[in-house]
Amino acid sequence: RDLYPPTRVCMNPKCSMSPLGEPKMHEATLFTLDSGVLPIWTISLYCQKCLTRYYHDYYVHDHTSIRTYYSGVPDIIQVAQHFFIETRLLQFWGTSTLFAATSASNHTDTYNKELSRSHRLPPIYDKHLLLTTEHVWDGFFMHSLLMEMAEKGLRLELPHDCPQEVRLRAALEARNASYVGFGQEEWNHACNLCTKYHKDDDGNIVGKTQTLVMDGVTLGHPVCKERNCKIPHQENYCHEHRDLIHVCVVRGCSARSDEGFRTSSLPSHCAFDDRCAIQQKAIFQLQGRFKRDEADTSPPKKLCADYGRARIHNEFVCLHPCGVMTCQAPMWGSEALSGDILKATCPTPESRSDINVFDNACGLKQHLEAQGDHFFDGCEFIVDVFHFKTKHKESHGYCGQNCNPHSLWDMIDENGNWTFNTSIAEQTNVWLGSFLPICREMLSDRYNFFLDEMVKRRNRWIVAQLEAKGHAPLLIPRQALGVQDVQPFQVDAASKLIPACIP
Repeated sequence: RDLYPPTRVCMNPKCSMSPLGEPKMHEATLFTLDSGVLPIWTISLYCQKCLTRYYHDYYVHDHTSIRTYYSGVPDIIQVAQHFFIETRLLQFWGTSTLFAATSASNHTDTYNKELSRSHRLPPIYDKHLLLTTEHVWDGFFMHSLLMEMAEKGLRLELPHDCPQEVRLRAALEARNASYVGFGQEEWNHACNLCTKYHKDDDGNIVGKTQTLVMDGVTLGHPVCKERNCKIPHQENYCHEHRDLIHVCVVRGCSARSDEGFRTSSLPSHCAFDDRCAIQQKAIFQLQGRFKRDEADTSPPKKLCADYGRARIHNEFVCLHPCGVMTCQAPMWGSEALSGDILKATCPTPESRSDINVFDNACGLKQHLEAQGDHFFDGCEFIVDVFHFKTKHKESHGYCGQNCNPHSLWDMIDENGNWTFNTSIAEQTNVWLGSFLPICREMLSDRYNFFLDEMVKRRNRWIVAQLEAKGHAPLLIPRQALGVQDVQPFQVDAASKLIPACIP
């Protein structure tokens, strides 16, 4: 099987459909869903007039070193040099990850064992026929980017002369930035499960009550251990704070650590290294001895040491009671009570939800009042039913008077049942938390893109389910909510975004 460019004439109008020539052939590998792995030839063609070489899914001008991808999503996508994956296979992997949280390594092992059918081919091809996790991830990101650009009627441009990981980084960062706040396509969602419509005696809609549920879920990518540093990095410290690796790991200690150790020379600090060494050498065999000697070797309980890498604290999610998520955003230090993420998600009075559900709504409401913050005036803050029953004391007068979900008549229907599912965040966190083993080692660009893409695909599936069940999902015009339509993200293909801290 051979892969050719989709055109035999130059696409540049100035070339007047000049025929392409100077073919170049390269041996390549194609991973398919039905036929397994196939050895193929890929052929590129050249236009002598505009000095452009056309490949299977993109073209490159000699003087720009920028890949311009063709319109639409091709049936086969190049994921690495001389490696291609069928789009149907990428769609299958994406759906499996969405519903079953299947990791790239599991996709790889399953394909190589059950679907590749490489045993049919001569042994000469063996070294080129193994699928890798890098192929799966690069295929996922390329497929997602091409689908996004195709939906917007645009063409994707990426750097040409660089590794695939670096090539994708600019596009991933640009797409991530476009999804911050109200960038998700279902941000302006409404349906009968998350919106209560008020009608007059004639049946005309005269108002509505919309609810937003918020919560945090334990996910996180590696970050620099220096507080508030957001430079992506997989080690303890980024390139700007690399010297801090020689500082004692005990919190609050700024002394330099002894050579060959992670702590300073203070006896109470050295105890951390001694304890760490014991645990690493033979934790099971020495468990009894460690307990006997704990009084002598354990550091004081008031001291804490940070040996491992730092991660963001959690992902803060905002979603409707029907399950449609409006945004997810990283919380770097803690599940803070400032309300800044909610302000970014609902930036105008028209876009603010009438009822905001949060497990610590009483603390957030008191914080806003103490700060004199009137941004959410007219909005109700209540605790979800589960946490109000199990986590908030009856003696907490402020919470009982101001954040009891039963105190709002909109929360109860005419049959005495709850109008909205306030526990939807806890239910959704089970799904979102299943991606922890998959994305915990990703840098921020891939981490945020992956979660945004999973949320986007899940939202589309939920909306289809809502439509099938007659819940009338719709998108409120963004102008009616006081915001402009989200502009398509622009990729600076000339910038490869290579931070010095990336290994």
